[in-house]
Formats: sequence, C-alpha cells, structure tokens
Amino acid sequence: MAKIIIDIGHADKTGARSLDGKHEEHNLCTGIGALVIAKLTRMGHEVIRLDFPHLNNRDDLNKTISEANKISGVKLGVSLHMDAADSASAKGAHICYLTSSGKTAASHIVPELAKLLPGRAEHMVKRTNLAVLKQTKAPWILIECGFITNPHDCDIAVNQTGTLAEVIANGIDAAVKA
Repeated sequence: MAKIIIDIGHADKTGARSLDGKHEEHNLCTGIGALVIAKLTRMGHEVIRLDFPHLNNRDDLNKTISEANKISGVKLGVSLHMDAADSASAKGAHICYLTSSGKTAASHIVPELAKLLPGRAEHMVKRTNLAVLKQTKAPWILIECGFITNPHDCDIAVNQTGTLAEVIANGIDAAVKA
C-alpha cells in the first residue's frame, strides 16, 4: 500500500484555543491523528507520524519540512490543524493545497468532511503562502478540522473524534489509491 505522513500541526500548547480555553489545537489534533494513523495502518498503509511538541511553532514547522523531505516514496503528506476566529460563528472544515496532486487528494477527502463539518463557502482552498505545502517534496495537504472556536466544530473534535478520524482516513485511503 502507500506510504503516508501524518503531521500534527503546531507544537504543544502553541496552537489555537477554544473560546472557553478548555481545548488546545495540538492536543485535539494529536487525538484525531492517532485514530487516523491507526485506521490507515489497519488498511495496510505505512504511516509515519511527524510531531515535535517540545519545539516552538517555527522550529516545529522547519523540523516537519526537514524530516518529511528525508522520507522517500511518500504518496501523500497530511498536516492536521484546527482553525480559529474571534467569533464562535465561524465554522466548517476546509483543506488547503498547492499542487494539482494536492487538489486531487483533497477532492477525495472533502465531500464527507464537509458533511461532518459544514459551514465554509470554499471547502478546498489553494494556498501559496504555507511553507508545509511549498517546501515539502511529497504531495501535501493541510486539513483544518473545523474551528476550535466554534462550539459545534470543537464538540465534533472532542466527542466524535472517531467519526472525524474515520472520515479523514477513508478520504486519504481513496486519495492514495486514485
């Protein structure tokens, strides 16, 4: 099967926080990522987890790019994040990509992800300013698993982690088989 990298976005305690302060991005993405990795592994994929929680965000990003580029034969790299806004009204998931292969991969994940976490006008967004998309050798996408600052989205990440991870893993599986 395919070699896949799962990157846990942001270093520990440096990511976005829920409006009530109870939940932090790295922590939630760690839980989502663990379940995504477990499901992809059960599907027969070789999955490499990248996470440098002890670093600051800049060093975490640089180390992620450096380590990802050392791994040969990667079919897809995926960074897991959660978005944030000043208001609880912003909601929904989206996937950032840069290359055509990233867009194709995102198109396999986004239909079910958008059903679970609706609200965005654009569920796939081409981003030219994200280092992880620009500087990695493998095709790469960044999944914003909803808004940590939206109670519904945050609840999905906290209480329906398995469902969220299954949607992401099934989409990744379809993407790497396409």
